[in-house]
Amino acid sequence: TNNGPNCLHGGSHGWDKKLWNGKEVEGKAAVTMTLESPDGDEGFPGAVSAQITYTLTTENELRLDYSATTTKPTPISLTNHTYWNLSGNCKENILKHRLKMSCNEYLPVNETSIPSGGPAKVDGTPFDFRQEHGIGDRIHDIGGDPGGYDHCYVIDKGSSSGSNELRNVAELECPTSGRTMSVSTDQPGVQLYTGNYLDGDGLHKKHGAMCLETQAYPDAINQWPTQVILKPGTVWSSTTVHKF
Repeated sequence: TNNGPNCLHGGSHGWDKKLWNGKEVEGKAAVTMTLESPDGDEGFPGAVSAQITYTLTTENELRLDYSATTTKPTPISLTNHTYWNLSGNCKENILKHRLKMSCNEYLPVNETSIPSGGPAKVDGTPFDFRQEHGIGDRIHDIGGDPGGYDHCYVIDKGSSSGSNELRNVAELECPTSGRTMSVSTDQPGVQLYTGNYLDGDGLHKKHGAMCLETQAYPDAINQWPTQVILKPGTVWSSTTVHKF
């Protein structure tokens, strides 16, 4: 536990804080990063071998291919937590960025950001992005402290993590720069986070950038365990593509 009563980002020294080994992929604009996580690392069972290949394609895509194996049953839900601001100068925040997400449901959360009560319809709520509109148009209707979006959207309710079917889940546009980014993934959820906790320590202040984290549902280990449990002898794999 490192975030109130919860484990966030894999623990106090999660994989985002580990030194991975990198190797160029011959013949491609790509690099493969590998990590060996020992049994018991941050309290998680199993020695896990993880691999991520980042590829830049000739179609202006950033492709992320993940895979992992384990020696004991263990939860796996890898994602990319990149902060995006398509303005180019990063002096403006992302509240005027326009977002479209073809998701009919999202996961309401409790006071510690854990999903509670299962998926809910986006109809008639500030979480409805099925028609493109500004991120800041209804952000203040969410309330709470610090306020803003930090919720998982349901991409395909019946999907299990590791499916190889890529689905377009989000389209983002910055009106001032004209830049666009679409996100496709095979994961069952995508976490929309609008930089609510950014405090200016570095480049960005609150809402200075946003994330679209493709992943299993938060707290899946307790509520949707089939999405995340990796067993010995099998390979967990996933793909996410950002197209610009």
